[in-house]
Amino acid sequence: MSYDRDVVVNCIKRHYELLVKAAYFDPAEVLYPPDEGWSDEKLAVDVLCAFRRSEDVIDLLRHLPYIKQLDGHDTDEVYLYTQHMSYLREAWPFKSLDPKFCRQKQLADELLMPTAGEWPGEYISLTRDQHAIDHAFA
Repeated sequence: MSYDRDVVVNCIKRHYELLVKAAYFDPAEVLYPPDEGWSDEKLAVDVLCAFRRSEDVIDLLRHLPYIKQLDGHDTDEVYLYTQHMSYLREAWPFKSLDPKFCRQKQLADELLMPTAGEWPGEYISLTRDQHAIDHAFA
């Protein structure tokens, strides 16, 4: 199954811009990547590699905009009962994850996937909540 990274990125970007226009988010709350994408310093690439995410997934995450976590929380909904997920290093849970420790765990252990199990390396959650989790294949 093929996909176009730029189409996925543009859809997420347009959705966040709609939320800004609707005054749901302040424009400063949406963090946009530089043209070349988020650097390894900003994106939790080491943790993603420890969880065996594919290069295509990491490339997608490098180019996505993220919602800034206010007061250390990421409870702002981007859809009904749906919270955004940020893969930036400063965001929960990445600021407290050690890549060496992650190699022995599953993505669901860190709430990065909806259920336990071996998820393909091309699979990644873009949102989370008990009621709605969206995924993208890269």
